[in-house]
Amino acid sequence: MMISSFPFNLKQPNVVWSLPPELEEISGLCYVNSNNLAMVNDESGVIYIFNAQEGALIRSLEFKEKGDFEGITYHKSQFYVLRSDGKLYVVPEDGKGHKSYQLPFKLKNDLEGLTTDGKYLFIAPKGRSGMEGEKEKHKIIWRLSIDDLKQEPQKALKLKKSDFEEKEGNGYKGVAFSGLAIHPITSDFYVLSHRSKHLVVFSQEGALKQLLKLDKEVFPQPEAICFDHMGNLFIATEAVGKQTAKLYRFSG
Repeated sequence: MMISSFPFNLKQPNVVWSLPPELEEISGLCYVNSNNLAMVNDESGVIYIFNAQEGALIRSLEFKEKGDFEGITYHKSQFYVLRSDGKLYVVPEDGKGHKSYQLPFKLKNDLEGLTTDGKYLFIAPKGRSGMEGEKEKHKIIWRLSIDDLKQEPQKALKLKKSDFEEKEGNGYKGVAFSGLAIHPITSDFYVLSHRSKHLVVFSQEGALKQLLKLDKEVFPQPEAICFDHMGNLFIATEAVGKQTAKLYRFSG
């Protein structure tokens, strides 16, 4: 459903890259600088740096052997990597040492989305929305001060089920957040749902602006999303069957 004009044609990507075997299970994606993007997969604690101009991985940073790593973002020469159970890793760009913080979330939260606006980290649970694995009536996107990661997260967006039910029938039940990004110009939240194959767009106030059904032939399992500083949109999908993992760029 289109509630306002949408700046991207998701059926016609401007550029498509096939990702290497290390990223068959890509789970997180963020813009770093220039032509570089950073990626994680959901099995190993490695940050992969991908150069879009070369269409290839140019280096990697290993910070943890194993874990279900689902989100990554970048701010002031540091990577922030989120594990699904709420463990947050802060990894310097030079790879020399890292810190970790256990956020007040559990495996039942199944955290998958992570992004930043430079002031806060924003976190989207795929599972239960409440802290410590508790249930919530609404879908919640949490925010955490990037300058004090020991502070308790606050609710950034509280998304009512009725918003989805009214706009898309019973589609809400199938929406499970798998990726989160903030448009650098409009400040809208873009949320992926791989289970239902939706891209959902909210304003900073939580108003639903877009609920778009993704083509499963193009996006068999959309897992990661980010923007560059110019507002170009990147979406990555895991490998499924004989189809390799792919990264798409859509020009804004």
